[in-house]
Amino acid sequence: MKTQRTRKQKTLRWAVIFLLLTVLAIHSHALCLTSGQSIRAVESLYGLESTELIAEKGDFTLSENQNTLLLVQHRPFHSPLWNVNGSQLQVQTKPDHPVCAIISFRWNSEDPDMRYHLAGTLDLEGAHSVRAYCTPDTEYNGTPLTLTAEVETTAQGRPYFWSLTILPVGSYVIPQHLDVLDDEGNILTTTEISWQ
Repeated sequence: MKTQRTRKQKTLRWAVIFLLLTVLAIHSHALCLTSGQSIRAVESLYGLESTELIAEKGDFTLSENQNTLLLVQHRPFHSPLWNVNGSQLQVQTKPDHPVCAIISFRWNSEDPDMRYHLAGTLDLEGAHSVRAYCTPDTEYNGTPLTLTAEVETTAQGRPYFWSLTILPVGSYVIPQHLDVLDDEGNILTTTEISWQ
């Protein structure tokens, strides 16, 4: 009888310890059970104000606040080391321009392809699509990329764009410029683009 009570006490003690460690991991952003927690972890890591979710694609989220645009990959276990090599997120400080855009590329040795995200927000009437491209009159060491995306609108009426282009591993030149186009293909504005 005494042995049974001792076992129950030990089991209860370990359950309480496990629960406390889980709460601590979630509170310190080391464990992220949801994509929202991954966003909060990145905000905390970089000292950013809270961002609002714009869109989700797979395990990636696009969110923004007044000053920053975030493209974050949700992973249950968060580590600052993932941010060093660019596999976790792209942070872009918004310029004083109606368009804020990010190009983020992902590749690892277990994947035969490279993934290029083109994402951003805009405050520009008549915008229908965007085109990211390299300077045409420059010689490049690699294949210049052109990436495109359609302009979409969130349920709250926020215009944004986001496309994912998957290419075989190779030597590609990341676009430096972004055109915003109307529905007839006319350029409404051009801006430089951030990439990581």
